[in-house]
Amino acid sequence: MSTLRSFIAAVLLTALLSACAHLVGPQSVQVSAHELQAKLDQVLPLERPVLEVFTLKVESPRLRLLPETQQLALSVHLNLHDRLLGHDKGGDFAFRAGLQFDAPTLSLKLVHVQVDQFQIDGVAPQMQAHINRLAAPQLEQRFEGFVLRQFKPEELGTAYKLGYTVGRIEVRSDGLKIELVPQS
Repeated sequence: MSTLRSFIAAVLLTALLSACAHLVGPQSVQVSAHELQAKLDQVLPLERPVLEVFTLKVESPRLRLLPETQQLALSVHLNLHDRLLGHDKGGDFAFRAGLQFDAPTLSLKLVHVQVDQFQIDGVAPQMQAHINRLAAPQLEQRFEGFVLRQFKPEELGTAYKLGYTVGRIEVRSDGLKIELVPQS
């Protein structure tokens, strides 16, 4: 009889834990690579003055997920317009960045942005080096804190009410997995 009671208790405990898991819902949020790319496509092209002489237009974003370093890589086409001489130059730049969740704004932001490549077509190597020294820090600063994904309150609100908060953000080859962990 004692074995039967233990078995029934185990079954009931399993059922209870299963029911609680369904009440809490998933303990992670998935963000697909497609959704991330779509967000980038919405905010670019982006046009900004650079050094009061140039206008930089950033467009055609191409996102890569880097699970091995837990970063995102982004490459874009750019157009640099010289406002003094009226000339346009095309080019490309690429950067990588980590991710951080900002709880007050419920947003996923880029952090530790590092420009890997900044190339202007048809520019002499000496001038390219000078442009890189001036432009790379400005580009890193421009994309630092960039909101990659803004969550709706209802997406995370229930988890917060049940005592969960955003934990680890895992970069995967097919998107991001954002774990929800109990609040401390």
